[in-house]
Amino acid sequence: MSVPKVVLGVPSGDMMHADCAFALMGLVASSRARLVLANPKSCYVWQSRNVCVAVAQLHGADYLFFVDSDIVVPPDALDRLLAHGKDIVGATYIKRAPPHSILGARRDGATDLPRDGLVAMAEMPTGCLLIRTSVFDRIAKPYFRHAVAGETMIGEDILFCRTVVSRGVEIF
Repeated sequence: MSVPKVVLGVPSGDMMHADCAFALMGLVASSRARLVLANPKSCYVWQSRNVCVAVAQLHGADYLFFVDSDIVVPPDALDRLLAHGKDIVGATYIKRAPPHSILGARRDGATDLPRDGLVAMAEMPTGCLLIRTSVFDRIAKPYFRHAVAGETMIGEDILFCRTVVSRGVEIF
């Protein structure tokens, strides 16, 4: 089995949460992947995500693994996600602000999410998301962007998911 090359993309502003930094140290120390680190800093997360894609493409990476600067991942998170062999696979989490709901939407419309195993998703947050870099060959630039619909802002993660799903890419 070949060892995958993965860009660990951590979009951030000027700061990273200490818990995230320590979690990433554990992940880097324990992962079997060949890692390239990318930490583009911008006040626009969509712009930082696009820079991470460019870094992954420049380095010929097999995957891009996004971990947001306020997310704490277990040290085996990357290896567990890689083991699934999917084009896009991630972990969902709880929204920081009330109502503290689980982020993401199942493809079948159900609202429960199992603690273990994979579920086909229509939308996922990108704060802990592994993407095979070949996925970006199937969609147009900019890969990440946001939009405004009336009074609502649609985040870059939701638009990305809607775009790739419309191209037949499955998200888990």
